[in-house]
Amino acid sequence: MKKLILLLCLYAGALQAQSVDSLISAGIKLHDAGDYEAAIDTYKKALAMDSKSFLIYYEIGFSYSALNNHQEALKYAELSLSFATQQSRLHPLILKGSALDDLGRTAESVAFYKESLKEFPTHYLLLFNYAISLSRLGNYTEAEQILIQALSHNFNHPGSHLQLAKINLEKNHKSKAALGLYFFLMLENTSARAEENIPVLINLLYGNKKTSDDNKTIFLTVPDPKTDPEWASADLFFSILGIASGQIDQALRDKGAAQSEQQRFVADTEKFFKTLGELRDKRKKPKKKKAEQAFSIWWDNYVPFFSELVKQNHTEAFCYHIMAAANSTEVNEWLMNKEEKLSYFYLWANSNR
Repeated sequence: MKKLILLLCLYAGALQAQSVDSLISAGIKLHDAGDYEAAIDTYKKALAMDSKSFLIYYEIGFSYSALNNHQEALKYAELSLSFATQQSRLHPLILKGSALDDLGRTAESVAFYKESLKEFPTHYLLLFNYAISLSRLGNYTEAEQILIQALSHNFNHPGSHLQLAKINLEKNHKSKAALGLYFFLMLENTSARAEENIPVLINLLYGNKKTSDDNKTIFLTVPDPKTDPEWASADLFFSILGIASGQIDQALRDKGAAQSEQQRFVADTEKFFKTLGELRDKRKKPKKKKAEQAFSIWWDNYVPFFSELVKQNHTEAFCYHIMAAANSTEVNEWLMNKEEKLSYFYLWANSNR
């Protein structure tokens, strides 16, 4: 009889665990579909069955965060942390730090992330979110270094490339910003973020051209070589690109061979990558005692990748791929009709990044 009761208890426990897991899975599906309130209601049903699950508290907090209810997100992040094991604390820590930041308590968020990094010193997501908070405080130099550190642990994280680009836009380092944007769009080319940042890249390339129809006056923004001498030549590229491209366009129109905007983008992207490759070949590496101090994500990661991309004749496929979210008929038709060319580019890119 005792054995029968034990078996029944075990069976009931197994059914409850299965029910909790099912509710969590259902909540995640609702969250992913954007129905955050329904997701929270579903998670709370699971919570009634298991009030000590760090995961349920975390998922509730995550959905509250999506609803911009950051106070509730903070509350549930702290509850999740109270039940989490050492191995499961990472995501609740990130949720808490983000909630503090979104509540305007950014200095607290920075201090919290700094302390949390003692537990997970090499995790790219924790480093990434730490850098976001540092950026909001205007500490761009440290944020940039933290993002580079995050990318050293996961170079395929799109958000880190995008944030690195945004920081360099704030610092008016156009070449570095463009490199980050190009890589971000390669990794994430169809999202809302991609659609939002395509115009940012286009403006970087062509935004410095200002002309008057009456007198053809042209204004150039010339980088100060004292600010960042290593990148002054590269940034000068952007100051003349719009003008040069406009003159080339006019010459081609005169010959009846005008380029589309996308074709011009392909040609100018290739010029930019070639220019950086040439500058890298001429560059003298800084003399440092430690080899890692001489490492540069720009010259040792981005530039070699894009230089080789040009050498392997993948510039066209790359440029159409990163414009997938541009809502362009020309781009969409090219992507549909050039599957073989895209496949060769994808194979190369996946093998070389």
